[in-house]
Amino acid sequence: MRRAARCRRAAHHRAVESAGASGPTDLAGRNTSRPEAFDSAVRVILALALVVLVSCSALLPAPASLAPRGLERAFTIDRSNAPALIASGEGRLVSLRLRNSGAVEWGADGQFSYAWAGSEGSTKGDVVPLPSSVAPGTSVDLIVPVVAPLATGSYTLRWSLSDAAGDFQAQGADAALGVEVRAPDARATWSNIQQPAHFYADVTAAVTVSITNAGTVSWPAKSAGAIGLSYHWRDASGRLAVWDGQRTPLDGDLDPGDSATLTLRVAAPAAVGRYVLELDVVREGLGWFGGGPRVGVDVAAPSYAAVLSVLKAPARVTVGQPVDIRLSLKNAGTAPLPDAGARRARVSYHVTDSQARTTLWNGPRTEIGKAVGPGETVELAAVARAPEQPGRYKLTFELVQEGVTWFTQRGSPYLDVFVEVIAVDFKAHFSSTDANKTMATGLTYTVRPTIVNVGASTWPKSGFDPVRVGAHWLDASGAPVVWDAAHVDLPKDVGPQESLTLPIEVTAPDRAGAYTLVVDMVQDGIGWFAEKGTLPAKLPIAVAPPTFRAAIAGALPARVQSGAVTSVTLTVRNDGPFAWPIDGDHPVHLAHHWRDAAGNLLVWDGFRTDLPHEIQPGETVQLPVWFFAPGRSGPYVLEIDVVQEDITWFAERGSASLRANVTVTP
Repeated sequence: MRRAARCRRAAHHRAVESAGASGPTDLAGRNTSRPEAFDSAVRVILALALVVLVSCSALLPAPASLAPRGLERAFTIDRSNAPALIASGEGRLVSLRLRNSGAVEWGADGQFSYAWAGSEGSTKGDVVPLPSSVAPGTSVDLIVPVVAPLATGSYTLRWSLSDAAGDFQAQGADAALGVEVRAPDARATWSNIQQPAHFYADVTAAVTVSITNAGTVSWPAKSAGAIGLSYHWRDASGRLAVWDGQRTPLDGDLDPGDSATLTLRVAAPAAVGRYVLELDVVREGLGWFGGGPRVGVDVAAPSYAAVLSVLKAPARVTVGQPVDIRLSLKNAGTAPLPDAGARRARVSYHVTDSQARTTLWNGPRTEIGKAVGPGETVELAAVARAPEQPGRYKLTFELVQEGVTWFTQRGSPYLDVFVEVIAVDFKAHFSSTDANKTMATGLTYTVRPTIVNVGASTWPKSGFDPVRVGAHWLDASGAPVVWDAAHVDLPKDVGPQESLTLPIEVTAPDRAGAYTLVVDMVQDGIGWFAEKGTLPAKLPIAVAPPTFRAAIAGALPARVQSGAVTSVTLTVRNDGPFAWPIDGDHPVHLAHHWRDAAGNLLVWDGFRTDLPHEIQPGETVQLPVWFFAPGRSGPYVLEIDVVQEDITWFAERGSASLRANVTVTP
């Protein structure tokens, strides 16, 4: 700028110095004559000034804003199957190939997304993460789920990419695409309608149809505005009896001209009579197509009858235990059994004791689960539970139509099943219990008791009153510190004389001291086995503040190849007072860090190396420790340390790590 000003002043001074002509003056004494020679001189002077300005301008640099510069952070879409026409609310999977057309790498944390820009503003879609980092000049393929707006109109579909460093600039013609969003045409063609010979009041029947999309845009099967099939019922006079029938969804998006065969579940009206069944297409939340087929239907009173027979039933069960009973159900009536809706038919049972007293009338229900037509048979796993008191009982099974009647009142037979209910013996033997004798305050450890069922009844793993393994913490005086310290489910029903070893996670008390860990069996809602005479496992445990000490020895390599995954055999000794756990919430591992030659941290959370087993205090193990080399060559420092996950690295608590200078080669 200063050089340009000097040039302009120089041109002005040269013009003034060249104007030396004199002539007549005005009243103020100024020369007013303009001879021809004077005009020629002025033209020459102006020409000289222009030459000086042009020369000076040639010496000035171009403004920074005009200097050519490429985009460092940019992406280009080389391939896309994004639609130019889409139904409102329709979901599409769009396949794209993205190329890094900039000068910097896309981070592995990159996120790709889209937005719909229309007259009402912009709406952002879901985010798809990049599968990995992408170097300049390379490409990545993505599948992006795109959902069209519900409002119809003309939109621009814009793609966007960003990572932790910011947004990337979109390049190319496919970065923004004009898309027309239309409502699905309310046009459908119905064919091949197959309905049952009879409809029965309040019974659901199957109606099979073929339907064709006769419009110009796809019918979406999912997301907002999904299209499905339904029905209405009108009585003989045309008055509406049922408007919102059960929905039958499409199996998938239905493109224009395509057809689908679907089976509608149609529930007949509750009252008998003459009706008109209207089939229709509905777009949820937006409206009905209308104009579907209309079928005259006589709805008759159902004639229900069923026969139950037993396929499998135990002779003895434990109190409160689920009873494994399998039944056969045959429809002996003339109407399908109602298997849906509030008035569906289900199997239930009553319980009678040995004194003929009814102890349970409305037992748990067993769903039929499918339509059972006249003459058809289905097998069922009955939902039944043994009574809470020992004794001999009769379980009487029959069908019930909810809110209507029991089937025996319609003449159907019932089914009696007799069982002997025995008490849980509450007898267990803890043959051994593996646990650390010293634990750190607040840390979680795995205790492994081996337990034998020495009673006469099976321990149920599930049901209403399952048996579990539990634990308590007692202080030095025997007072409970934490009663329900832990519990774990049985992996299976445990029969008499069976044994199992079951790991249970316990957390040490928060205060240091001498404690007793009690491991016992418990039946939910009944009680602890120790209260019934079983001797639980009692383990004296010393709880102390955590100490993290390890000795690591061995030779680390002096040279490794960049990017290589390498192992080295090291010796590790537990110099602390606690065993190192290998499972639970806070297992102990070996891992590594990388620093540059100046000591700056480059990699903190390196590969984890598992310990071969739980390492006791003073124990030494030899094991291969794995690590990966940095991607760039040069001098580095490799550190091997012990870490207790989510607690600490041992070096942070005063323990010495193993360090070595390592040269990373190309």
